[in-house]
Amino acid sequence: MEVTATAYRINSCHYKNGRVPATGFPSPKEVVEELIRWGKGTSAIENTFTYATGLRTTPKQTYFVDGYYDAASNEAVVVLWKEVNSNKGDIYGLPRSDQPGAAGEVQKNTFDIKKYIPGFPIYFWFRFHDNSLIALLFDHSERGKSNLENYVDGFMRHRAGKWVAVTKD
Repeated sequence: MEVTATAYRINSCHYKNGRVPATGFPSPKEVVEELIRWGKGTSAIENTFTYATGLRTTPKQTYFVDGYYDAASNEAVVVLWKEVNSNKGDIYGLPRSDQPGAAGEVQKNTFDIKKYIPGFPIYFWFRFHDNSLIALLFDHSERGKSNLENYVDGFMRHRAGKWVAVTKD
């Protein structure tokens, strides 16, 4: 199995005041730990979306599939699912109702899109000790750094309970 790895620097999860990381925001490690905890605690993969699709994000949703944080190495792996428009061609299907972290058998090519989310896995390896993010691309997966960025932003804005600020208009 061949893999292509693309490394990126991570510092403040894009929360900055000018060029300086904004104070009061959690570290990337804290965000990823909470994302994994939240994702694995969600009842079904189809309920793990975090942002509205559109011109400023991605055309289809992104879902949390699985994640693991290892305290000994200070590293984490996160697997997201990049949804696509249809189940035509060499497309995979992820069971909508499966719980994150316990996904069942992925289907390929012909499947019921009411029961399966058409798309591809996207893999990320976080190395917090050297502030790096490594996007892993396999033959069966796709790139998805923009999916990850939108996903984390949506998570911070809407799903990260202990950091979400609720304001009244």
